[in-house]
Amino acid sequence: MQIKRFVASSLAALMAGATFAGAALAATSVGGVLKTLGSQAAAGIPYLVVVGDTAAASDVVGAIDVASALAQQVTKEVTVPGVTAFDVDGKARGDIPFDTDITGYLGTVLTKTQVPQLFRGDITYGTDKFTVAEEITLPSAKVEYDKDTLNGTVYLDLTAEGSLKYTYKFITPFNKPLSVNKPLTISLFGQEFKIVNYTSSTFKALTGVTGTATESTPVVYGDYQIYSDLGSTNEWARVVIKDKNGNTVDTLIVDQGSSQDSNLAGLTVTITKVRALSDGRVVGVELTVGPIGKVEKEYKENEDYFPGTDLWKLTDVEVDENGALRAIEYTYQLPNATYQYLKLGDKIVAPNGYFELGFPDLSVKKFVTLIIRPETVSIYEAPTSTSPMTGFSGVSGIVFEADSPVFKDLETNKAVVARNGTYVVLAYWDSSVSKYIYDVVSNSTDLATTHITFKGKYDMHEFTLDVTGDKTNITEVKLIDGGNNVITAAFNLSAVVPNAQLGVSKQSAEDSDVSVDWEAPNTVGTWEYDVVSPYGTVVSSVKSNAAADKVVIKLPADQQKAYVYVGKLKTVTTAGGTYKTYAPLSLPVAKLASEVTDADKTNANIVLVGGPCANSLVQALVDAGKLDASFTCAGGTPGPAWTPGAAYVKVVEDAFATGRIALVVAGTNAADTRLATSLLSQGKLADQTASGVKVSGTVTAPVVTPM
Repeated sequence: MQIKRFVASSLAALMAGATFAGAALAATSVGGVLKTLGSQAAAGIPYLVVVGDTAAASDVVGAIDVASALAQQVTKEVTVPGVTAFDVDGKARGDIPFDTDITGYLGTVLTKTQVPQLFRGDITYGTDKFTVAEEITLPSAKVEYDKDTLNGTVYLDLTAEGSLKYTYKFITPFNKPLSVNKPLTISLFGQEFKIVNYTSSTFKALTGVTGTATESTPVVYGDYQIYSDLGSTNEWARVVIKDKNGNTVDTLIVDQGSSQDSNLAGLTVTITKVRALSDGRVVGVELTVGPIGKVEKEYKENEDYFPGTDLWKLTDVEVDENGALRAIEYTYQLPNATYQYLKLGDKIVAPNGYFELGFPDLSVKKFVTLIIRPETVSIYEAPTSTSPMTGFSGVSGIVFEADSPVFKDLETNKAVVARNGTYVVLAYWDSSVSKYIYDVVSNSTDLATTHITFKGKYDMHEFTLDVTGDKTNITEVKLIDGGNNVITAAFNLSAVVPNAQLGVSKQSAEDSDVSVDWEAPNTVGTWEYDVVSPYGTVVSSVKSNAAADKVVIKLPADQQKAYVYVGKLKTVTTAGGTYKTYAPLSLPVAKLASEVTDADKTNANIVLVGGPCANSLVQALVDAGKLDASFTCAGGTPGPAWTPGAAYVKVVEDAFATGRIALVVAGTNAADTRLATSLLSQGKLADQTASGVKVSGTVTAPVVTPM
């Protein structure tokens, strides 16, 4: 689609700058006439290019040139809306089929290589360096479409094998002793932790707010500001606690590696590092502050959640046989149904928004709606038939109607299968005559079950319709989509039923009215919501439509696939705009003069190629006083206007009918006419503002004289 738009836009741009057009020129000028005729053709007023019945070959070739130039002017402007696209900092795939493990497309373990916000590198502890790496482990989740889950909404099933995990790994095992005085600083989900101890199932860290305080720069906790103005390097520091108004609440003397409580402020202050000058002035005191008794927190496997969440549980503190710390792991929890399924448009957000697992969209946005319903119809043998086929006037049939052409090589949007007691017939709608025209007839005189099978196509999606019945009854309609998923509608067009219906009862929804082969149980006629197939075909609002004796199916343009990402999602919206595209012509554009009818003269603009001796319609304009009498061909002899070696291009308004233009392109002989058609079609008259010009010379060196 983007390539087609690019080409169309490029052609439109070329045309906008081409010399055929001339926006500033009058509509009746020679320079602007082709654009005028093209614009009117795009608006529904056709044009004809007409040569004389005995035209020379060069007249015919010249007419082709003019017709080609005109065709390039028949354009329409198409508005293209802005497009919103997804951009992901991370790993994303938009081609994941339904019922398919996402890890086959996204991978099972993702690192910084796939998700840039994850960390891999060295951290320091004292003078030692340790290589660490963050990882995300994905569950074996699938995009599902079960009608009994989330009312049929497509969803990502998180209950599958495996879980969504976040792991902080020590590629270099960490085996150093820790204390409040010498904590290990790491970041989990982007949040800093100062670990002061760990075991094979726990780790203890300083909690609260961590920062560096000086005499002028505080560490802020709630309404309190904690400063330090005096101390001794690696020994002790004086801590001043002030309220939000700057009033001193308490002053503490705290040794490095220890804690002190302030009952006046209700806070505990723990100092991990003191840096001071020889005169006692503080350079910086690293401290953690929090509520009394809660500055150190022990986190236990399978008990404690990441701070501030109730969905990410600590599930592993891995310590090897040598007592070295190897990993800290958190697992996303599924405590209830709310968190078991990721609906379309939903996402799981890690703590601190560190990363996301999201299901924002489906890849296929284009659908055609197909309505299947019983209807009384008449079927004709041919478009020209004035009466229906014998026995097929006002008979019961099953009509298949789409909102765009999908049948008979994309020629029509409607088909019908009908029976009359002797035959079962397939017919297609012909919009030009507003009739169903028969295509296939099945003779079922032996009452044997008959299948009429025909196909449809929407974009890349080919589907099959299979109608089961015999000469007296049509009992079942099946739609087989592009994934061979079957939707069955139990229609009843029996001769004993006066009015055709869906199911056992007319205007009533029963479970057996509609069934699908991918659900268990497979009868869905009383299901109130949409039912989606593994291919992405949608049976819409099943119950309400079944109660109206119809089945409504939305067919995707191609197999539906899911867009799933891990990382951080951004949306990018491109501006809309317009482009020009060629408008196809639905009527013939070339005729001989003798073939032009009165209706043509009334309805169409006409380009006349050849002089009055070759083209009788040019002489008709002279006779009607629309062209000067000197342009006549009286008695087979050219009039005085026809100077050898010259030709004329003349716009005649209201030529054969009011509001209709005739454009005369004619010379004294075939060679002169050829010169005029070449100059016109090649844009070499585009600057001419007069309604007529006389041309001579050559194509490369023309002489043009306004008339």
